[in-house]
Amino acid sequence: MIKDLSEDTQSLCSRIRTKFHIERVRVWQAKAMQALLLGHDVVVSSGTGSGKSLVYQGMALAKGSGIVLVISPLISIMEDQARISLCDSR
Repeated sequence: MIKDLSEDTQSLCSRIRTKFHIERVRVWQAKAMQALLLGHDVVVSSGTGSGKSLVYQGMALAKGSGIVLVISPLISIMEDQARISLCDSR
């Protein structure tokens, strides 16, 4: 466990590990979720496949009801993945 996380956040991380069958929640993921649990707005900017989805999935799990708003540059991600695929096929 990360020492400076609240009991609520530690409990949520435990539930996430169980629900999604993962070994650990990264420090930055846990801190982002803790800030959200405290009512702060959070912006997470990280590369494709880095684990951003776990933050909003965790919040949906924590809240049980309500809305989790995710803004994603989907077209940009699709273009990046297509470009990477083209580079890998050579």
